[in-house]
Amino acid sequence: MTVDIRFAADDREHRAAYRLRAEVFTGEGILARSADELLFDTFDTLPSSRTMVAVKDRQVVGTVRVTWADAEASPVQEWFDPTTVFPDGAVVGYGSMLCVAASHRRGTLGLRLVNAAMAVQRKRGTTHGVAPIRPEAEPIFRRLGWFRVAEPFDHPIERVPVVPMGADLWAGVLART
Repeated sequence: MTVDIRFAADDREHRAAYRLRAEVFTGEGILARSADELLFDTFDTLPSSRTMVAVKDRQVVGTVRVTWADAEASPVQEWFDPTTVFPDGAVVGYGSMLCVAASHRRGTLGLRLVNAAMAVQRKRGTTHGVAPIRPEAEPIFRRLGWFRVAEPFDHPIERVPVVPMGADLWAGVLART
């Protein structure tokens, strides 16, 4: 069966996405929290944020959060200002909380989630994207055309390393179509 990537359709899918985040980020020792909890934060409550899910056989096997460019707050603005690296007039959207179930990491699901998030941002007129990336994922994002938008830092609350990365969401789009 195929994997369907879309916005979470209901409370069950949102809870499954938050549960998967907890399994990945806390269960694998990235964040110091209980893996039995649901992992969500203030940005999940904003009207400008949406949770995308990858669903296979009615199970959420991947997720990423997108925050629109017109957001009243972003998942990165407290720690760095990404707008200084983009051209004047850039419309900057955000991605965060990307994770894939361990059972589905051998394929291209993470890449598909990133591309889906970039596509929905482009549909809303977003020109550039920013995301807080784990250091081990930086080479993957670089292959996708992403680049550092600020120096890496340790998250002040979670105490985990973060690499702030950004991308021109339209770079290469015409070449792929």
